[in-house]
Amino acid sequence: MSYYVITRDSVIGALFAGVFSYSATIYTTNSNYLKVSAYLWGVPLMYFYILYIAWNNAGKDAAFDVSAHALLGILVTVFSIIFTLFVINFNKDLVIYLNIIILITAIFTYTYLEAYNFKFTSMFD
Repeated sequence: MSYYVITRDSVIGALFAGVFSYSATIYTTNSNYLKVSAYLWGVPLMYFYILYIAWNNAGKDAAFDVSAHALLGILVTVFSIIFTLFVINFNKDLVIYLNIIILITAIFTYTYLEAYNFKFTSMFD
């Protein structure tokens, strides 16, 4: 793997992060920017890029693994979003802390169970 590829991917990732950060900071000017940012975060904008990197560097099996494990992460995110919608009237800090607990619990469970070693099989093979 060349340092050029790593640098290129890092720059592209930083640009994505910068766009999201900028749109969040101009929320006070126009709330639609933050809504569009949330939508773009929710649609698989980064997924396509990660899928491309995996497929390009390691082939179809890596792309399948990326998709399966991304789905696990998305399920945690969906749970967290639904949970937040139910507790949105709580104190702001409490809602954030509860989401951080969900995040830490999910990451701990994923690593403790070594879910990264799970090999999912395609139903289409």
